Amino acid sequence: GVAGTVENRQPRDLQVTFETRVRGIVEARGSVTETLKPREVRRIVVPLGGFSPDPFRTYKVETCAKTASGYLERLSADENFLVAEKVPAGTAASAFANWKNPHYRETPAGLTNTTLRLAIGWNERYLYFDALVEDDSFAPTMPGWFSWNGDAIQLGLAKGVLLKSTENTQTDLKAEAHTETTFALTAEGPQAYRTRTYDYKELPSGTSQKDLRGLVSPKDCPFEVTTEKIPSGTRIRYRMAVPWRFMEIRGEPPRAGESCRFALYVCDRDPGMRSMEHTNRLFELQAGAPKRFGRIVFGK
Repeated sequence: GVAGTVENRQPRDLQVTFETRVRGIVEARGSVTETLKPREVRRIVVPLGGFSPDPFRTYKVETCAKTASGYLERLSADENFLVAEKVPAGTAASAFANWKNPHYRETPAGLTNTTLRLAIGWNERYLYFDALVEDDSFAPTMPGWFSWNGDAIQLGLAKGVLLKSTENTQTDLKAEAHTETTFALTAEGPQAYRTRTYDYKELPSGTSQKDLRGLVSPKDCPFEVTTEKIPSGTRIRYRMAVPWRFMEIRGEPPRAGESCRFALYVCDRDPGMRSMEHTNRLFELQAGAPKRFGRIVFGK
């Protein structure tokens, strides 16, 4: 379904009917009627019966709020429906120890010769990604900042989308908490390299091949990159456990039903190519990010 937070700013009870539909899909519609007390803030959930969405597709969602007196308010937004599974807490030895059976989802077909299956999970400590990439021609990439220009994954994350700027740049940056990191098996072993940040002091990013500030320690952000030979080439497994502080989520951990934003690209560079291609794209990592990121909802 679709969830949102509403506030009754009236000094009296207010009865409101919320009607939601997904444009172009007849069966994807629902409604609920709620009575809000004066000044009450409440989370409203509108179920969408008979709707089995592609979690990596963006839909136009329209909601109409109508009061008993006839006042109407209409909202529309581009949304996807992707739920992260709840993962038992890991151990000090391995953040991934208790994620026994990740639920991999097939993703849209790539541009060339790679396929991607992706599982996403979460718990009180981490946001998890477990990606299986199959490539007919895999080779370790260069280490450091330039690791994106080879066989790798680029991951963009954000706490949310800034709807209105303020006069405080740092406040605005932390409101979105937008980072981008490359995960790769390099000639020097598995590496994570942050290429974009909102906080250069606590989460530094790099800007050139000689700049080592962007290297992310697996102690700060546990990750693994492993390979195995298969008949069609190589299967590369990327496992990442991103701590919540990387998205400026501190103190209380997220709760089920809350969400964050992400985009993920598979980078592929075959022999003879001067530069890599983004062969599999989940949402938009470069155009207007994070407004064009997808949403991850934390499941129960």
